[in-house]
Amino acid sequence: MSVVEAASNLDQLSLYDILAEGVEETIPTLQSGSDSAMLSLRSTLDEDDPYAEFAAYAPPDQLLLLDVPPINAPLVYVDPERIQIQRVSSARMVSYQQSLSRAVWKPRFRNLAFTLVHEDTTIAIICLSSPVLNRMPARDDHLNLPRDDKERGTALRSYAELSVCVGVQPLAWHWNIGKLAALVATTLGDEWSTAYGDEMLGVTTTSLWGKGSQYNRIYKHLGYTKGNGTVHVPNYVFDAIRAKLKRHDQTPNFGPSNTNVRPKLLSAYAKHYGSPIRSFHGEIRAIYYHEAQPPDTRAQVIADWHQRWGLPRYERTKDQEPPYQDGKST
Repeated sequence: MSVVEAASNLDQLSLYDILAEGVEETIPTLQSGSDSAMLSLRSTLDEDDPYAEFAAYAPPDQLLLLDVPPINAPLVYVDPERIQIQRVSSARMVSYQQSLSRAVWKPRFRNLAFTLVHEDTTIAIICLSSPVLNRMPARDDHLNLPRDDKERGTALRSYAELSVCVGVQPLAWHWNIGKLAALVATTLGDEWSTAYGDEMLGVTTTSLWGKGSQYNRIYKHLGYTKGNGTVHVPNYVFDAIRAKLKRHDQTPNFGPSNTNVRPKLLSAYAKHYGSPIRSFHGEIRAIYYHEAQPPDTRAQVIADWHQRWGLPRYERTKDQEPPYQDGKST
């Protein structure tokens, strides 16, 4: 059993742990926070790195991506009946996501990763994850979630967050593949219930750059985030903080629901040692929601996307040069 499979909470894992699952033939699988092991992972960091004091816990640069060939999807005619959904590992999703997008993404406790494949070409990646447990007024009010942290966490077990939804360029630009992935995600409740034993009532997501066009007119816009969170803090920093607090018997009480782990770690570290790291990144994101759709309607959802969003876009743009060839330049 791997470290990833054995963990009871993904907050116990570093990005290194997840990557190690997929490259264990070349590097050891390490437990997060192991001083002797992590100290052997030293890498050269920029002197201006705000997390320089945690450098010993940074994974080597060559481990940030698995050995996955560059992903590209050239322009072709997309036949909706030849689109398939395939499950992939969390480790593979890490690599796909870093290859296709500039966005910062961190796996969570629950992660169901998929690719959309047209014939033999990957055209999109999808990951359904645990929703953010912190209170998000626009989302919580719409879903009528409890204010109590533990009760809200229990209620959120029946919702998935679309944490990764990326079309492969340049095909995605010509065919509105992002909308296809977002719609297909709402039909994956059978996968969710099989994996976790909870019914999936709906899918939430947030746009990366303000109010995102990818979700407009297909998901309900609920409001905006307030720019709080820890997504900007590298995983290895939490490895270092957790290890140091544990060594000195200063680990905070996470409570019976084990929620808000990372903000509590930052608060505890700041209390004992002082730290400029704050759980505020200032990125305002739009919040969206879509009710779950029956899995047996998946083929019809794809067909409807093709008729409403895909084919019209293709007809308008098939003779145009796309503004970018990959997700890194968007």
